Amino acid sequence: GSRLALAVLRDNDEGVRSVIVDSVLPLNALSWAQSQQALEAQYTILDTIIADCEADAACNAAYPDLGEIYQTTFDDLRENPLNGEQDHFTFFSQISQRFSDSHNVQTVPQYIYAVYNDRTRLLDPPPIHHIYSSYDGMALSVSCADGMNGDMICDTWGVDFDREAAQREVTSQVPTLILNGAYDSITPTFEAELTHDMLPNSMFFEIPFTTHGVIRSGGPCPQSIAFAFLDDPTETPDASCIETMQARFVVE
Repeated sequence: GSRLALAVLRDNDEGVRSVIVDSVLPLNALSWAQSQQALEAQYTILDTIIADCEADAACNAAYPDLGEIYQTTFDDLRENPLNGEQDHFTFFSQISQRFSDSHNVQTVPQYIYAVYNDRTRLLDPPPIHHIYSSYDGMALSVSCADGMNGDMICDTWGVDFDREAAQREVTSQVPTLILNGAYDSITPTFEAELTHDMLPNSMFFEIPFTTHGVIRSGGPCPQSIAFAFLDDPTETPDASCIETMQARFVVE
């Protein structure tokens, strides 16, 4: 969705009054999931979750010294993998799977403590499982046209693209509101920052305690920011509610 909005801004923004881009994948991003920067973003998200838990009275009481507990468990699994196979990489992978959902991310401290106390809990799945349906052919056509897949698969599929044109920067002057969740691992915050830097008439807000799709999952605060922007996209919306948002970790 964000790539479509940015493509319209890039190619044909005449008549566009304003744009809201929620959870951003820039047009000039190629295979971001394979990049070192995306991997580093995963660790940054975990560091943020640990810090937010430690700063929250209820979470810190339920899961004290969370950072130390995580590191102890991580190091132990590196030296003593479960069943000789599931190791510290498995542990981090299981944690990062929870970043993409607003409900699952609330269980990260609980999961870390569960594995610390019982290594057999390592493979516990996230509490909410999503079954996504996708139109693979359409998705492949779009991603090949945008240059998001390798040349071999796109040649086989028969979709050509102009890499230079597809990755051309957006330079629109249309007022644009950019929102991104601090816990978003699907489109990490650095992607939103790249887009903000490209759009001279844009405003960017990172929403704390929130994953992918902040207007949908972030509660009243990001919704109020979006509505204020739509009322008058020439003015920076009041975002003071961000300071009042609170963590929502599972502490049972």
